[in-house]
Amino acid sequence: MERKKKAIVVIVIVIVIAVIAAAMLYIFRDSLFQKEDNNVVSSFNSDIVIKRMDTGESLNMSYKYAKSILDKRRTFIEEIANINISSVRYKMEENNIKWYTNEGFLVKDDTDKDREIIDAIKYCKGISALSGILSDREDCKIMLYEGYSEELLLKGYENCAIIPSSMSKYINKEIPDNEKVLFISDTYFGNTFYFTIIGEYKTKSEYDTLYVSYAGLTELIRARRTDIPNHVDSLELDVYENKDLTGLVNYLSQYFAEGSVYSEYEGRFNVYNEPYEFMYVHSLNIEPVVPLQDIIYANYEIIISRIDGKSDLEMSHVYSDALIEDYDKYSQHISDIVISTGVKGVNPDDYPTDSSEPGYYNYPLYSIQMNFGFQSQFWNNYEDFPPFYQAVTGISEIKSMKKNCKVTLHFGYSSKDMIVPKQTDIDHYVKGYAVIPLPMHEANRNRFDNVNIIVRMNEAMAEYEESGRRIFSCRTISCFKVIGYYETTDKYDVIYITYAGSNEKYKLEPFENEHIESVTLWAQDDTDIKVLQGYLEQYFAPATDTSKYAGKKNALGRDYEYCYTIKSNAD
Repeated sequence: MERKKKAIVVIVIVIVIAVIAAAMLYIFRDSLFQKEDNNVVSSFNSDIVIKRMDTGESLNMSYKYAKSILDKRRTFIEEIANINISSVRYKMEENNIKWYTNEGFLVKDDTDKDREIIDAIKYCKGISALSGILSDREDCKIMLYEGYSEELLLKGYENCAIIPSSMSKYINKEIPDNEKVLFISDTYFGNTFYFTIIGEYKTKSEYDTLYVSYAGLTELIRARRTDIPNHVDSLELDVYENKDLTGLVNYLSQYFAEGSVYSEYEGRFNVYNEPYEFMYVHSLNIEPVVPLQDIIYANYEIIISRIDGKSDLEMSHVYSDALIEDYDKYSQHISDIVISTGVKGVNPDDYPTDSSEPGYYNYPLYSIQMNFGFQSQFWNNYEDFPPFYQAVTGISEIKSMKKNCKVTLHFGYSSKDMIVPKQTDIDHYVKGYAVIPLPMHEANRNRFDNVNIIVRMNEAMAEYEESGRRIFSCRTISCFKVIGYYETTDKYDVIYITYAGSNEKYKLEPFENEHIESVTLWAQDDTDIKVLQGYLEQYFAPATDTSKYAGKKNALGRDYEYCYTIKSNAD
């Protein structure tokens, strides 16, 4: 009897354990028996996130900003692990977008309920990572089909789609996975792209959206346009935190403000010549990128003057050419250099327009005219094109020439770049930079090609027809990339260009004898002034001992006509 009781107890315990085990297996069946290609979870880390500076939720950002990062994937391959970019969700009917499949692709969709499920798919959204879906639908589960991976979404050579699971049950089972495609058309531009279906998503919310590769959808919508306004909904970067990210964040700062110091970017313009509207936010251990400040600290002022005491310098351009060419040899010893050529140019308003009026034929035979390559467009917005120009080596001279003047340079440029322009900007045509008046800047800020606005320096020769009408034959001497603008309460009658590039005109006979009006350098207190003096004495005698250089030739093979004077405690 006792044995029977024990046997019953053992049987009961075994049954209880079996029931518990079965229950546990049922509860955790998904985790234990999940197939390798089911319920994919994105491993994306949002190390750098692009946000609006006005704290708006959706970026509503132009396509060109995202393109600036996507185009640099190879350049920053050591720094960027992945890019998560998604477009806004397009309602297809309202944006001339239509999706369809080949005949026989969808089966058993002939009832009203079936058609309702298919017709519910009214939106499409471009993504480059699965997190683009998860951010849209927090309750979402994503299944990628066998042989496909998340990386395909970012690659531009294959367009992919992830469909609602409500749609998958209607796909013909006899069609191989690599032939499961759907077509999306832009009916306005007439473009059609096919997208390979690589997975599906399940959600408790609406099954109303096709998630397709960002690159494919973007190209479909962009068609022949250079940009798509309000196209990007989110943009995030996953980076290798153990790498040196200095180059990457410096590049980002050309387009987006540094989030921790975004107030420093207010009122400034990015590389697209547009105000900073977006910022990048991160938690990385890197120094914030602050826009360059053009503040000059100097304790010594070094003035070049004539040894014979004449007030007018009347210096040949060969001296200033040498100072620019040698800049790398002495730049570490100075804070600033000003080479003044004075304001040049001819104001047409100073001469009569009627050939019968006195002075009509006094217009200079040779002159320099500044204009844009798109000047006709500019005239529509700004009638008084500045008649004058001045070559400068920094913004300090611009400020000294105009009342209550403020100079704003585009991000990535400083006053020192106006001494020696960046080699990356110089080509066969562009030789330097220009700072234009505010009205010119405003008139052309919204042009589609405002990234590389060019100012041309033209040699103009006045000619007269038999009727007496004055005409000009022009030849371009140099081009200057616009890197900023100036505001003033004074007249907007001067375009400021860098000395580098403007000195090309001295190669032409009508201008070869133009003089440099002044040269001034500033040096800081911690500078080894003797080293700087040693450099200067190749060309200029020290004012304290000019007799020592009498009868000698300088490094240019000329007599010592000029000397330098050092004044301490410069302001």
